[in-house]
Amino acid sequence: MDNLEENVREGEVVEWIKSIGTAVVIALIIKMFLFSFTTVNGASMEPTLENGDFLFVEKYSKYLNIDNYRAGDIVLIKSPYKDDNRIFVKRIVGVEGDIIDIENGLIYVNDEPIYEDYIERNISTSPLNYGIDYSVPNNHIYVVGDNRHPNESDDSRSFGSVPITHIVGKVKFRVFPWPHKIN
Repeated sequence: MDNLEENVREGEVVEWIKSIGTAVVIALIIKMFLFSFTTVNGASMEPTLENGDFLFVEKYSKYLNIDNYRAGDIVLIKSPYKDDNRIFVKRIVGVEGDIIDIENGLIYVNDEPIYEDYIERNISTSPLNYGIDYSVPNNHIYVVGDNRHPNESDDSRSFGSVPITHIVGKVKFRVFPWPHKIN
């Protein structure tokens, strides 16, 4: 009888290990390819997102080649700087083929000022005014932070456009402190 009980216990342990292993693999697949959660680190997206906000990020469309990144979307991107593993959260203001210009605190896309009710007014949107048109290359996006105070957002104004392959995912909503849809 002791041998039977020991075999049953070993079988139960093996089943538990298999179940836990399967759950871990499924969780990793979901996190890598479908969606994940992340925390905002810094002030570059204030007032829309604040330091410590917990976000839900959708990832699957990039793996399914669904080209659904548009101006106004908030995305996570891999740092464009060499040997920098940071992930940035930024807002897309231009996509491939768009002409970006920044003058007198306004961002112009294809010669039209964009309406940005999510930023604070009466501040410089850039430490520089381009005064020339910047064309977003194919398969790239132009991103900026919502916090346009000088030195608050490291974005396309300083590092240029970002390859679409650098997109980690699209922010869908803020989970904490209070859930609300982004955009």
